[in-house]
Amino acid sequence: APPAASREAALRAERLLLEMAKSDDSEGDNDNADDEDAAHFDGWLGIRLDSPTADAQYLMELVSPRAISFNTVMTAWAKSVHGSEGTDKRSRSRRGRGKPTSRSDGTYAAKRAEAILKLMIDISSEAKDYHLAPTAASFGIVMQAWAKSGHPEATSKVLKLLDDLQHRNIRPTVPSYVAVMTSFSRSDAVDAVHEADQFFSTIPGDIINAELCNALIGVHARVKGKLSNRYVSCRRIDEIIEQMSSGDGRFIEQVIPDRITYGTAIMAWSMLANDGAADSTEPLSTTRECAERARSHFNHLLHMCGHMQIPHGISVHNLNDCLRAYLAARMPAEAESVFSLSIQNRPFTPRPDTTSYSLIVQAHASCATHEAFAADMALYWLRQFEENVPEKSRRYDFSDTQLWNAVIDAFCTRNKVSKAEELLQEMIRRYERELEYSISESRSEVRAPRPNTHSFASCLSAYLRLAEEEPSSAGEYAKRAENLIDKMEEMHSKSRQQAQSLSRLARVKPNSAVYNTLLSIYSKAEDVQAYLEKSEDVFERMKRKCSEGNESCAPDKYTLTCLLNMYTKSNVLEGKADAKAIDL
Repeated sequence: APPAASREAALRAERLLLEMAKSDDSEGDNDNADDEDAAHFDGWLGIRLDSPTADAQYLMELVSPRAISFNTVMTAWAKSVHGSEGTDKRSRSRRGRGKPTSRSDGTYAAKRAEAILKLMIDISSEAKDYHLAPTAASFGIVMQAWAKSGHPEATSKVLKLLDDLQHRNIRPTVPSYVAVMTSFSRSDAVDAVHEADQFFSTIPGDIINAELCNALIGVHARVKGKLSNRYVSCRRIDEIIEQMSSGDGRFIEQVIPDRITYGTAIMAWSMLANDGAADSTEPLSTTRECAERARSHFNHLLHMCGHMQIPHGISVHNLNDCLRAYLAARMPAEAESVFSLSIQNRPFTPRPDTTSYSLIVQAHASCATHEAFAADMALYWLRQFEENVPEKSRRYDFSDTQLWNAVIDAFCTRNKVSKAEELLQEMIRRYERELEYSISESRSEVRAPRPNTHSFASCLSAYLRLAEEEPSSAGEYAKRAENLIDKMEEMHSKSRQQAQSLSRLARVKPNSAVYNTLLSIYSKAEDVQAYLEKSEDVFERMKRKCSEGNESCAPDKYTLTCLLNMYTKSNVLEGKADAKAIDL
């Protein structure tokens, strides 16, 4: 449920609980009894209870709260916390979770749950009724609420509740320990990982199970900071999994790794591979080691699901995490092998989705600079996507555009601009055909791959490189660039007209970088004089579009530099008043 709805449900449950507690406390009093006790319960959490109906009053006379009544309300508050600002945003967004609760809302919910626990303790002490006494589950619920709250002191609050629990001679259960580990995983403290390891070593061996081990693995998977520290944590994850399988002497019996165990390990190594690839100081060999470690855990997960006959035991997130690691490591052949493994081992493995195909395409496209057939392989997998992913299953959002752009970029990198432009024109034709159909059928969206500014800019940049290499052909490339920019302006104009009636339109918006690329192509021509007038027209067009509201088209220093260079090459400024230069 959305956070607001969860919070409202928790409030309603809490009101009902307080009505039950008030009715039970006032049992045996006469009608003229003092209302101090009622006010005592009303004031606990700052709630003013509405006057119950006659039927509700009669019901309350027959019903008394028990421990499960309090636990249910505390659970409602705990579940209203959807993971707040203290959580790892990368892992949360990758799993597609709902909108997180704000840190203030998470703290509010945890405080409400803890206040109900205190109320439960007070009532049970006054009534001397063991049916109302808090249990390990009661403390565990509140601990979990604090652990997920995002409060900066959440860990200390959880540990204090654990200490209170033990002082009451109540043995902690697995959820209590898991709550502590969760608070460590969401903590920003530098030594949170070391504290989690030390805390885990104090847990009795007879209570340790896969859930607790997974909680510790989750702490190490969410380590932030230096890549070297994260590498150590990923190695620690492998060590924990090895201990689970073989037993480390502390466990009463062997703890079997499950899907969460391997899935978290795959995610941790994959994120490390991606961040390592983004760091120019990190050697490629380390990134490739991370990718192979992710693959190793994927293989173990597949073996486990096959051995235990678990249909759909591997999620598409596990597959995509592994593919993402191989993309970062520039290992397209290995990415293909994982993809094929997923296809061959259905139903234990998932059906690849749009993201899966996009990662395969990008893995090949990223190698286009040093592999001759990388662009052709990227195109092959694009066609596989078109063939194997049903039309109704495609989202036609940015991920589809990204998939096509990766192939276009690959061909541009290999200077196969004609092939890249052919793909771009295919995108445009399909988009415009579906746009007309959507308008005629009054559909709210266009179900077709949508070109964007990047799609055009890739081809324009390739034309510029070719013009630099072949100045004699610069005129031809300039003409092709002009046609693309004209098409961009046309599509942008249509998108603005249809923006109110249709969603997911092509985001094709000309900007100064696009026009500057065209000016640069003009400047590479052997006969620069022939393109001076066109260059001035482009300059005026940029100023006009800027005045019309498209500020991204405003001429910049690069624009003026291109024009001045062209004037200098064509000797326009020699012997004159330098009027054009002064105007610029």
